[in-house]
Amino acid sequence: MTKKKYNMMIILITGALIIYLGFFLKLRTGGNWGRVVAIVNGEEIPYSRYLEIIQDAPKDMSENEKKMALDFLVNQKVIEIYAKKSGLVEKELRGRFDGEEKNAKDNLLVQTYLKKNIEDKAKVSSKEIKKYFDNHTILNLYAIAISKSEENALQKIEVANMALDKGKDFFVIQSQFNDPSLSTSKGFLGYVEKDNPKDLPEPFLTYSKSLNKPGDHSHFFDAVKSYMILYRGENPSYKKIKDNIKNKLLAQKKKALWDKTIKKLSKNINIDKDFLARLPYMSKGEISASKYSYKKIITFKNNIKPIFFSTFKEKYSDAIGNLDFSITTFQKLTDFANKVALNKIFLNEAKRQKIEKTRLFKDNWKHQLNKIKAEENNQIVSYVLNNLNIEVSDQEMLDYYNKHKNDLRKPNFYKLQKIVFSSKDKADEVYELLKSKSNYERMVKKYSQEKNVKYTKGITQYLSREDLKDAYIPISKMAINEISRPIKFQGNYVIFKTLDIQEGAEQSFPMVKERIKRIITVKKTSAWLKGIVSKYGITIEKKYENL
Repeated sequence: MTKKKYNMMIILITGALIIYLGFFLKLRTGGNWGRVVAIVNGEEIPYSRYLEIIQDAPKDMSENEKKMALDFLVNQKVIEIYAKKSGLVEKELRGRFDGEEKNAKDNLLVQTYLKKNIEDKAKVSSKEIKKYFDNHTILNLYAIAISKSEENALQKIEVANMALDKGKDFFVIQSQFNDPSLSTSKGFLGYVEKDNPKDLPEPFLTYSKSLNKPGDHSHFFDAVKSYMILYRGENPSYKKIKDNIKNKLLAQKKKALWDKTIKKLSKNINIDKDFLARLPYMSKGEISASKYSYKKIITFKNNIKPIFFSTFKEKYSDAIGNLDFSITTFQKLTDFANKVALNKIFLNEAKRQKIEKTRLFKDNWKHQLNKIKAEENNQIVSYVLNNLNIEVSDQEMLDYYNKHKNDLRKPNFYKLQKIVFSSKDKADEVYELLKSKSNYERMVKKYSQEKNVKYTKGITQYLSREDLKDAYIPISKMAINEISRPIKFQGNYVIFKTLDIQEGAEQSFPMVKERIKRIITVKKTSAWLKGIVSKYGITIEKKYENL
């Protein structure tokens, strides 16, 4: 399930307020690791799981948003318990989950087999690295590049080339002419083996051949989007380049092992190429005909079971994303068939070598299985909510509208002035002074710890409900020129004064119909959840204090 769809599920089960605020939660804080944020049917929900749920939130989450995040987490657990106790998982989802787990396990077996038989077998000794270093000319390559989009680019590269011909220092000329996009790398192209087409594409390979010794530069040339000059720096030392050589030799050995393995195993594979050649020209009806379901597309010379067309279609669909064979080619189909066949051989070999019993596999599978189980729980929640079939009639929505017209108005906007304190005690002290008729503007200048208060005088732009978060409710009850008690806001304590209020307009029924539908859906979903808790005797303990 995609993250977007997952967030839609959140909206359905975390309360009506989410409709106004949106579920955009994330808490960047520490100190709570290891704490328990809830206990559902005796199962503890750790703080780390709560952090996963709020991974996209801003720093200044309100207390209400934190509670909603925990409510969602608990409701998710309630749905999981319901799905398992009611037998829904076994009836509807177990087959899918078992198939996903089997595929994941088979893939990990193949990966572990290849690591053991190819990755880990490729070794490079220090002697080999040194020999390669001694027998190959490795260039320390730099460039001056001038984008063709620059004005007079050709003239500039010609001037740079003439300056180098006269013996000017390359790096001085480079700093004067180089493309700004190369500033972070200082025009360094890397360590490349001279005359090796695999290291240097054209036209770089051709122009690098003139770099016979350190300090040489090439003539300028056209590099498609820019004009360039190559320069050979001082020869890299063995110490500096040995890791690069090691990685290159390792890659070569791994490829050789891979090619040898493929060549050997491919002798055991027989693909029905005649059928694959006809496949792009078959109609969709012919392809889906049952007569081809058990047609052997791939057979093996050893005791491995054949791959039938039904399985081939399934794997093709998983890999490509559709079953329209008419848009592919015979070569692509045979290449894909080879991959499928080799994967089955690798899996067979992994089982023969008892890879499943190795420590490497067990550790990786344990970690992967935890991820799979978490995703299965997400799928359970999604499946349950998508199949609740909660209906909301037009009459229900109209009745709600007539009863809550004032609540459905566009929200007010507030222009405020504020005095910001880091200490609650100081905020309380100043509030008492204000109660005794002290001048508010003077208190702003004297006590506010807000940045730039000297220039802003504590005056805000017009703020919405979303901007004010938990401060919205007390501020919404204030009249113009009224002063608030100290309110916890954005990590500080703030005394607000209302300067102006822009009242929200009343909205017609068609304008808020969808919003009302969501509100009623949430209410009905919440009622359903309460019924599930009661029916199955689910115990819930929420520890809001640990958020």
